[in-house]
Amino acid sequence: MMALLLVALQAVFVLLVLALTLAAGALALQLIAAPRTRAQHALPACERPSVAVLVPAHDEAARIGATLASVRAQLQGGDRLLVVADNCRDDTALAACLAGAEVLVHSDACRPGKGHALAAGVHHLAQTPPQVVLAIDAGCLLEADAIEWLANTCAATRRPVQAACLPRPRDGDGAAHQLAQWASLTEHWLRPLGWRRLRMGCTLAGSGVALPWPLASTWPLANPHCALDLALGLHFALAGSTPLFCADAVVTTAWPDDAAVLRHTRRELCQLALIARYGPRLLQRALLRRDVSLLALAADVCVPSVSLLLMLALLALGAGALAWMASGAALPWALAALPALPLAAALWAAWRKAGVTIVPAQRLGHAVPYVLNKIALYVRALLGARPAPAVRARDAP
Repeated sequence: MMALLLVALQAVFVLLVLALTLAAGALALQLIAAPRTRAQHALPACERPSVAVLVPAHDEAARIGATLASVRAQLQGGDRLLVVADNCRDDTALAACLAGAEVLVHSDACRPGKGHALAAGVHHLAQTPPQVVLAIDAGCLLEADAIEWLANTCAATRRPVQAACLPRPRDGDGAAHQLAQWASLTEHWLRPLGWRRLRMGCTLAGSGVALPWPLASTWPLANPHCALDLALGLHFALAGSTPLFCADAVVTTAWPDDAAVLRHTRRELCQLALIARYGPRLLQRALLRRDVSLLALAADVCVPSVSLLLMLALLALGAGALAWMASGAALPWALAALPALPLAAALWAAWRKAGVTIVPAQRLGHAVPYVLNKIALYVRALLGARPAPAVRARDAP
């Protein structure tokens, strides 16, 4: 019995290491394929479809004005700007109204959260549906021509389109913030950009999502999952509408506070559950359809954040080393070193393309306390209460 148990344990360990190696390989491919500089493209020469910008907001009175101003500057005749004030305890609705937005008050203590707020907004828009629905989180700012890029790309492809969501850097940040900014650029810029360069799809990131109305009207939003945006993107992909990344449309987000960072950490852990739920289905559907883009999306969703992937690889390496010393047998425990090469290639590519100007070489040593702090965050997230529905889905790592 002990021998059989050992064999089973070794088999499980090998499968986990192979999964980590494949994930690291997909990550390396994304980051190596990503261009180092941002390409400049001309706006599509076509008539822009009508747009309804949907802004879910919970207690955002202090900063919703700046968001709405950046949106209103890009609206055209026939467009709508709808703010859903979700179970607010402050003057969010009044601030949105004074900023010139249409306001829908959503007060339902039994159904809080961004998903229910968006569902209420879409239901409200159904009375006079637009051609394209664009979801923007309160606190985000749109860069020039973002709505035009998203709306035209969405109308031309009839698929969900995700803007580039980038954190706004802060002056005078220390090494920890610089490392966090590099991690965020790697996750939300380089990874989808690399897949886009290879003509592949992407996952949804929450803010800066454009949908053609036929898809928006069937969007299964009323969902308490803490990784709602990611789950919705996979839902669309399985239905045959894999989301696209539009690097020319940029949405910037405020730097998160400690509570927002913890919410994002819980979201990263929720992604592990989504990998188990959607990974096999995406792989099966991709093989049946012979769809390379869907196969790439399956690989993408099976890659957790770079920080979490690195921690899992280090954990496997440590467990393999301990088992090797305890058993005296090199195989299969030595296989734990397999993910190291693609991970090293991925981190090198990410640093050369997004980190070298943010984190100088002499500050790379600060990555050790940064990783330790992330481990502490993961432990807090695991020991804490079950994740509540996210009210601000775009938080930087």
